[in-house]
Amino acid sequence: GDRYAPDQVTADVKEIYRTGFFEQVSAKLEPQGGKTTLVFQVVEKPAVRRIKFDGAKEIKEDKLKEKLNVSTRFFLDKRKIEAGIEEIKKHYQSEGYYGTTVDYVVTPVQENQVDLSLMIKEGDKKQIREVAFQGNKQVDEDELEDVIETSTHNWWTSWLTGSGVVKQDLLENDVREINKY
Repeated sequence: GDRYAPDQVTADVKEIYRTGFFEQVSAKLEPQGGKTTLVFQVVEKPAVRRIKFDGAKEIKEDKLKEKLNVSTRFFLDKRKIEAGIEEIKKHYQSEGYYGTTVDYVVTPVQENQVDLSLMIKEGDKKQIREVAFQGNKQVDEDELEDVIETSTHNWWTSWLTGSGVVKQDLLENDVREINKY
């Protein structure tokens, strides 16, 4: 075989680990019958068997799975789970639910398989009771209200239109529109 090159072995270990399939990767030299063999030892990540959401009432499970971006039958990737949890929180916030928390538990169930449970504590939906403008001296408040999309909560129409709820992306767009005005 090839000559032993420690730098190449280190690079190979990193490359094997980078595939994302293994929790641990190591290399060692083992003497065998007068020769030395390089052995790579790996520990596979478990596969996700099932994903369960607890506590989600306001957002459909299909949308939560889409935002989580973790699939069953694929290897467990904790960084991907944590990134997906951040996307779920952002989605709740975009729908007006601030303060939503998401925790998760990984439960071993079979040989190299796990169930992923996400516990969601939905935040309160923040409603807009009043829109006020401060510092405007030359522009009428009614004109500014016509420029923005944000509006106050109205109990008989907001449930249908989704208006009157704090939505961060809408607020940011309103600021841009007012600055352009």
